[in-house]
Amino acid sequence: MPSTITSSAVSDMPMFAPADCLDRVAVITQSRVWTWREVHAASLDLADRLDNYHIVCNLCTSHLAFLITWLAAMRIGISQILPPSRGYSDLDTSFSVSTKATVVVSDEARTYINELPHIEAILFKPEISQSAYSNAQLSWMLDLELPLITFFTSGSTGRPTLNTKSLSQLFACVQVLRNRLNQGQCRQDDSQGDRCVGLFDRLDCLVSSVPLQHMFGIETYLMPSLVYGKSVIDQRPLLPADIQSVFERCPKNTAWITTPLHLKAISRAKSHIKNCSLVLVSTMPLSQELAIQTEVLVVAPVIEIYGSTETGALATRLTAIEKDWQLLNNVEIAIDQQAVIATGKHFNSPQFLNDSIELISSRRFKLIGRRSDLIKVAGRRTSLLSLNLSLQNLKGLDDGAFYLPTSASPDERVILVYVSSVLSREEIKTYLKGKIDSIFIPRVFIQVSQIPRTSGGKLTYLALANIHEAWLAQRKQS
Repeated sequence: MPSTITSSAVSDMPMFAPADCLDRVAVITQSRVWTWREVHAASLDLADRLDNYHIVCNLCTSHLAFLITWLAAMRIGISQILPPSRGYSDLDTSFSVSTKATVVVSDEARTYINELPHIEAILFKPEISQSAYSNAQLSWMLDLELPLITFFTSGSTGRPTLNTKSLSQLFACVQVLRNRLNQGQCRQDDSQGDRCVGLFDRLDCLVSSVPLQHMFGIETYLMPSLVYGKSVIDQRPLLPADIQSVFERCPKNTAWITTPLHLKAISRAKSHIKNCSLVLVSTMPLSQELAIQTEVLVVAPVIEIYGSTETGALATRLTAIEKDWQLLNNVEIAIDQQAVIATGKHFNSPQFLNDSIELISSRRFKLIGRRSDLIKVAGRRTSLLSLNLSLQNLKGLDDGAFYLPTSASPDERVILVYVSSVLSREEIKTYLKGKIDSIFIPRVFIQVSQIPRTSGGKLTYLALANIHEAWLAQRKQS
């Protein structure tokens, strides 16, 4: 167990059902409020149904169902796998990890799951337990070093790969993130007398637009609830009107866990968000212009998190005023023969990162982009990251991404795949001429109705390649 986690601190965590936490608010649904007592009682009921399995695939979409399933699996010490998406190929990849008896717990019906070998399914709808469990029965403990949680990368640079973590690592991850959010954000809280309270500690509630199966959702939404008792809203708002509606019934100090896609949506709609005191954003790069626009609408700091499935959070920045990234405490980054190596206490160290960076100091760096995103056209170099960032503030563009086909031609040019019902190609070209080097202005524009991003907003190279191949095939036919 990392030295930052003491036995007394563990005994106070809502996750382990200490008596003084049981009657506090855990989850706020649209119909009622669930206390930790009710959540833990429901997890005991579900644990009885999971006892004959070796692995749980937690596909629940609601926070309440996900949380109860998570706790039920942990209580009986069985492994959980969290697929990168609910798509068939990703599920098939996830289930191939083991041939042991696996149960899929979902709050939505998935008919094909029962057709896969050694897979069974439970359709789970949380209900208040009818059993009168005592405080002693609800309380429990677990070896925190057991490697029980398996995440999968999004597959944005290839096939999804697995990464297994222990609770100890996840606890340490949320602790180091809490320390960063409290750092330099301390204010006097009237409810706390003269005591100065940090930005994280002031939070009363959490709202997430990010799936819980992703590392970003786990470390910023699930773990603050389990470790520090932050109550959560059991909705995942995606559209501007839904986001506004959810926040209107939130307490004043509520954090929003989100992605740049959602920020762009509220910016386009000019949606003012009430009761939000912090925006945590990740999964894809955020432009400074969009961060500034968001802070005006939300009246709260927008803090961007840099990390990966393998590591969790590594660094943060206030994107509206900072271009460089600041490493979290206990995280170190070094460059060895062009390889970027990260070490830290809250992940399996060392880890080789897929990104290229420029060290500004021992604690700060510039993010150049993924190594696979660095491109060279007609002797000039750039990154797809910087090109895609130039699109975030183009009015009328619903979505877009640059793509460089893999070919032997040295004269290959970038392609733009985009979604828009109002912009012409010439309008997009005119906009880009003031933003990027002319050599990277696309010659080919492929308009589509939707770009197939993951539920966390990421886009795979394969998805763009498929769009390009379909476009080429259509041209040949015509």
